[in-house]
Amino acid sequence: MTERHYALLAVLLPGLALAAIAGYAAGAGCYAIYMNCFSVVVPDDSLTRAMFFAAAFVPFGAPSYAPVAASGLAVLRRGGARAVERWSWAVPLPYAAIVHASCLVFASAVLPERRIHPDLRFDVLVVAGGYAYVALVRLAKRALVRAPRVRWGIDPTRAS
Repeated sequence: MTERHYALLAVLLPGLALAAIAGYAAGAGCYAIYMNCFSVVVPDDSLTRAMFFAAAFVPFGAPSYAPVAASGLAVLRRGGARAVERWSWAVPLPYAAIVHASCLVFASAVLPERRIHPDLRFDVLVVAGGYAYVALVRLAKRALVRAPRVRWGIDPTRAS
């Protein structure tokens, strides 16, 4: 995998994961409404609370990632993989602000039954998750990105 491909994957992977979870949450939510099982499940353990939070967060978190992904693709196109590394350390804060605003603005209009009331703890968790992802991407890069091979004395990273 080249450095550019890895940067592209690193930019798009959170959006793809959020979209997949959103599809699953929408299907599970429709099933729960149809079967009237919201009253049956009570989030009394940490796993159930995490699942309820994910189902409530994803409808706001997935669309909020679209401007982040678009800016990441623009940075990749203009500056390359090195610029994406610098960009990735700055992006969790604006993403948390976008998610916070979307939770406040669209909660009553879009999904009143999945309303999230963001507070400082919510914002800290979103930012911490963003920086954890950036750190994981940075650590995984060493294992996944290979250096370009020199063939016949031609180095593909150097312009001729």
